[in-house]
Amino acid sequence: MNTQIHTAKTLNQTTEEFIKTMDKIFSLKLSSEEMEKYVGMNYEALQEPLAERVTKHIQHNMQSIDQERMYLILKDVYLYHIDTLRVKHIDEMDYLRDKVGLMGYAQLDPLIVYKKEAFDKFQNLLYNLKLDISTYIAGIDFAGIHQQEELQQLRIANQTKDNQYVQLLQKVSQQVKAAERKIPQSPSISESPQKMVYENQDGFEVFETKDGEPTGVPETHVIDMNPNQKTRPNDPCPCGSGKKYKKCCRK
Repeated sequence: MNTQIHTAKTLNQTTEEFIKTMDKIFSLKLSSEEMEKYVGMNYEALQEPLAERVTKHIQHNMQSIDQERMYLILKDVYLYHIDTLRVKHIDEMDYLRDKVGLMGYAQLDPLIVYKKEAFDKFQNLLYNLKLDISTYIAGIDFAGIHQQEELQQLRIANQTKDNQYVQLLQKVSQQVKAAERKIPQSPSISESPQKMVYENQDGFEVFETKDGEPTGVPETHVIDMNPNQKTRPNDPCPCGSGKKYKKCCRK
């Protein structure tokens, strides 16, 4: 915070302009009451309460996420900014080596110039690193990240349940098909006769048997008789019905 205040003084910023700049950089979202309180202070009195306000803001955001996840996020943030600023610092040091080679023409010791400017650049690197990381972390919506992770976990859980349900249906279908293959097939029923009962030429009922051979009920018994012999009433009827003549054809 000392560096920001020193920069604000150098740029002749008013306290109100400085507070608005800090509010924007660190995503503080200061209320109107807080703005009025800070604007009424001078730079020396403003340094400590404003630094505490930034610290509380960052700590409050971090409370909405577990420590393990927060550690991974901070690790990624640090590595990203260190890598970015490191490359920029290396380019600046290459330029400095080329520049100090000309210091001899100005009657200056190139080594002394190089050490001094290299130290200043390194201090500037550390300052930019702290500022970029702190402002980036202050702007992270940890609560939003936590909600997105919960939604992602819920989506994965639902997808897993759907996959398990589909697998269960497939398993049941396979079991049903296997059971159908094990059921013995019923013997094929031959075509039934079109006419199971009919009359023969003698007027008797004939039934169709399983093998399709007609059988009469009662079975006919053909009796060979002498045509010249007279049939008596109690003799079997010549028609072969098995009945007595007086109860069959004699009537």
